[in-house]
Amino acid sequence: MLYSYQEFKDISLELLIASIKQISRESDYYPTVKKLRDKCDDLIKLNKLNIITKMKDEGYFKRDSYGDLSDEQANRNYDKTLMWLEKRISPKWFEYHVKEYSIRLQISLLN
Repeated sequence: MLYSYQEFKDISLELLIASIKQISRESDYYPTVKKLRDKCDDLIKLNKLNIITKMKDEGYFKRDSYGDLSDEQANRNYDKTLMWLEKRISPKWFEYHVKEYSIRLQISLLN
């Protein structure tokens, strides 16, 4: 089955290949465009979750411009970030921080 470039022009080749590989392990049939796009979204979300988890482990959510936050506030910040990830919404400044962490940790965002 051939797909049009227009259907995937907003997705990096690296991400599309990773999605195809994963789908080919899960199914014997050609994926639909929707299935490919959904898998791309899932992989992006998974990679961001891995990065956000590393950010938490390194104390990112505990630091503030005013000093260290309580564990309770740090956990609220982490939970809020997970909500952003689930709803696929997040502030630009946070996306910038995630990208910085991905570069520093040498983890590909796949997009």
